This record gives sequence, structure tokens and C-alpha cells, in this order.
Amino acid sequence: MRRLPVGPLAEQAVTWAEGVLANPGASPVLSPRPPPGWQATAEWEEQRRAAAEEVVRPALARWVATVRELLPRARPPERAGLAYLPGGEGDYARAVRIYTTLPLSAEELHQSGLDHIAALEARAVELGTGLGLSGLDEVFTALRDSAGRVAPEESIRQAATAVRRAEARQESSSPSPFRRRVR
Repeated sequence: MRRLPVGPLAEQAVTWAEGVLANPGASPVLSPRPPPGWQATAEWEEQRRAAAEEVVRPALARWVATVRELLPRARPPERAGLAYLPGGEGDYARAVRIYTTLPLSAEELHQSGLDHIAALEARAVELGTGLGLSGLDEVFTALRDSAGRVAPEESIRQAATAVRRAEARQESSSPSPFRRRVR
């Protein structure tokens, strides 16, 4: 078995690339701008447009054709993970060691994540109960319904006030020289 793309992800990438090919003026290659007043701007723009048209656009078109050829053999979304590729289990274990520096297996790391999510959900339910909500679904619904009702500046002000209250409580119980003040 070879390393094949995940079908829906490959389709999304092809759709994006076809959009770029259909509108060459909006190519990501053309989005950076030179510094204002730069003397070589005209030459740079000319070279960049030539590279976009003569190199990047044909390469992107070839890439789209290649990915389209692979789509019939692409992996289904339920087999998207690294573990489903040849040698993927070993690659995944190596990635866990490199990127987490934890002496855990992939299964242990996954379970740790699930445990943390369960603890956060339990805390959300506990806090929601204090607000008259019953269950995680009601907590999430209340969060979604309240989104955008408070201006960002007001949210920051309220958060800073809450931090000051917590610091005041901390000061009265046991002062710490490592505490950081929020203003």
C-alpha cells in the first residue's frame, strides 16, 4: 500500500487550486507587496508575474491533474490518520516522542487527552449547574447563544477585573513573589 491522500481533503485542495488557476490575478504568489518607495518595484513585479504565469501556474495545474488521478484510490475520511499509512504506527510513535517529549505510547497519550476533556466537561457542567443549566448540552447552547453579545473590549475589562479579584483573594491568603499583576 502506498501513501495516498485522504479523499475529502484532497478534493478541498483541488477546489482551492482550481480557484487559483481560474483567477490568475488572485494567485497567492502575487499577494506580497514590495516595501513602499522601493526603486526595483517595477522589475520585481514583472519577474514575479512571469514566475507566477510561467512556473507556478503550470506546476499547480500538473499538481491538480496528479491529485485528480489519485482521487479514486484516496483514503476514506475514517482512515485519515498517520497510523493508516505504511509504517504509520512507527511514524506516529516517533512523532509522539519528538513533539511531546513524553514517555507515553500513542494510546496513553490519546487516553490522557480524553481524560482531560472529560475533566473539563465535568467542570463545565458543575459551573453550569451554578447558573441553572443542566448538562453539557445546555452549557454549550448557552455559550453559543451568548457569543458576540459582549464587545471584545468589555470581555477584556471583565476578565481583568476577575483576575484582580482572584489576586486580592490570593494576597489575603498567601502572598506569592511570583504573581504577575494585570492592569
